Amino acid sequence: GLGILAAKHAPKGLIVLLADQPDMKSDMIRRVGEVYRENGGLIVQARYVNRPAHPVLFDASLFPELLALNEDIGAKSLLRKYKEQVVYVDTPEDAPRDIDTPEEYRHYLRTAGLQP
Repeated sequence: GLGILAAKHAPKGLIVLLADQPDMKSDMIRRVGEVYRENGGLIVQARYVNRPAHPVLFDASLFPELLALNEDIGAKSLLRKYKEQVVYVDTPEDAPRDIDTPEEYRHYLRTAGLQP
């Protein structure tokens, strides 16, 4: 998808979100984008009380490296490679939870009041 997006629209950057984090707040996505627009940066990443996490914005200059990544490792290798250049957007909240199993999904539905 990134190759097509870059070719058709030439974006200045790309915000990566994970589909298995339904508690991601739109405010944090917006803040990451704003910090990038105001200050630039190679990588802008949300940093929660308990750890850095998504959303992560990658500058367009990193698109060739993103396109060359191995699916098993993903963009974590770029976060390590450019760790000194990451601009963090801090928040006093915990990182959104990941939902990786059917059991976690059912638990999420129950605790979110979405399942009787």
